[in-house]
Amino acid sequence: MNTAIVVGRITKDIEVKMTNTGKAVTGFSVAVRMGRDITEFVPCRAYGKTAELLSTYCHKGSQIGVKGYIHTYKTDNGWRTEVIADEITFLGSKEDKEEQTSQQTSQEPIIEIDNDDLPF
Repeated sequence: MNTAIVVGRITKDIEVKMTNTGKAVTGFSVAVRMGRDITEFVPCRAYGKTAELLSTYCHKGSQIGVKGYIHTYKTDNGWRTEVIADEITFLGSKEDKEEQTSQQTSQEPIIEIDNDDLPF
């Protein structure tokens, strides 16, 4: 069984290229927090409609889940391992998180009122 599941944030904007056969392809990296001081950068690749959807809806900082398989191949500079995406789950973006945080902090402050101040 060769299955990989990665959840993290995209490290740079998605750029789609076309293969010689006209199929969309994109390579991207997902930053995964492994602990307080450890972050892994997992190289991924997506093809076809998945690549196109990624470039349309995701950008640097978007949080995604990637389900796929691990593929290792030889290059001129040695060996490379990456996750080939079968499924992508859009989980949100960094801006969504910042907007949610700013909305939470900008709420009206709670004011305590003494019962003696009430007119009834």
